[in-house]
Amino acid sequence: MRPHPLRRAPCAPCALCALCALCALCALFIAPRAAPSWAQAPAPAAAAEEEREGMAPTPGARAGLVSFNLLAGLTFYGPAAVSLLESDSDRANVGVYLLTAGGAFLAPYLGVGKREVRWAATDLSSSLSLRGALHGALLAEVVDGAALNTRLWLAGLLSAAEAVGGYQYATQGELSAGEGHTLVVASDLGLLAGLFGGLAGELQPKPLAALTLAGSLAGFGAGELYRRRRAHTWGDAEAVRLAALLGLWATVPLGASLRLDSPRALGLAALATLAAGAAAGDALTRDTSLSLPDALIMDASAVGGGFLGAGALYMIKPDLQSSKSSSPYQWAALVGAMAGYALSYLSATAWEAEAGGEGGFEGAEEEGAPSAALGPWVAPLPRAGGRTELARGLGLSGSF
Repeated sequence: MRPHPLRRAPCAPCALCALCALCALCALFIAPRAAPSWAQAPAPAAAAEEEREGMAPTPGARAGLVSFNLLAGLTFYGPAAVSLLESDSDRANVGVYLLTAGGAFLAPYLGVGKREVRWAATDLSSSLSLRGALHGALLAEVVDGAALNTRLWLAGLLSAAEAVGGYQYATQGELSAGEGHTLVVASDLGLLAGLFGGLAGELQPKPLAALTLAGSLAGFGAGELYRRRRAHTWGDAEAVRLAALLGLWATVPLGASLRLDSPRALGLAALATLAAGAAAGDALTRDTSLSLPDALIMDASAVGGGFLGAGALYMIKPDLQSSKSSSPYQWAALVGAMAGYALSYLSATAWEAEAGGEGGFEGAEEEGAPSAALGPWVAPLPRAGGRTELARGLGLSGSF
């Protein structure tokens, strides 16, 4: 029996090719570009622009970028390289894994050097790296069906390419953290829309994969237009995505209650609920400036509320023997998740609403008598995109 041509230890040219690929990644990260505005003396007109969330480069963003790439090398790039090698040699497999995982860390580490990185570049690069692997798998389905090697090659190549492309796009475009995350959220929603649109059309696997991939690309383009109309913070963009996912989740109890068994009906219902959730999230974040902690609390509140709702109903009626009987628990989980979302949203916006009301304590003042009141003090501050935010503090007012 002849040995498989790929079942051999890596040769010297293979190591040279790996080194060349590493150098190419480093070159892409350090591609020449115009000097960013934060490296120059800011002009008066650009002062407000630099105050956008996540505009200022920070050491934490650089550490996050490098750490994510190391994690990706350990969990994806390394195992994919070993699978593609198809070698029976333990030495070759271990060596290739270690070199690939280390190279995934070394490429961005050497590429960014000592330059500071913005959170938008870290978010966009890391998020597109994950989605690039999925895009590669979808492209492989369109091109070569179920060939595993093709899937791994395209997933790895598109993951690395989109990681570098996201970094360059955010850096050269000088995106804020909110603008970068808006692009990520729009790409995710576009991918889901393409997937469920294909299900509604009852497409075969290859056309379905093509439509899903096209939806993700179209979503990114729509996000580019959307971010120019909405000066969202990172928390605002995450709140929109969470609302859209909650709307999509409603398809599960709706499908069980209405007996939507066909792919067409489920796809149409998913498209409708996804669009309704995204529209609700956009309406809720038009006049907000949610922070990263606000958004994380909202995510956790929605998940916890879903468990609480389903758990409370399960304690009352612990009967999950059929899909028909599980529908009430699905509704309870959905109501609990939406309640958690609503309560955390109100909690995040309540203080600002209260600060915009009365400026001091209530109380009658006698004419001519000295009196004073200590209460919330607010003042508008201009932000990018024509928006204003409130500066908050305590003010002492009255007659002295």
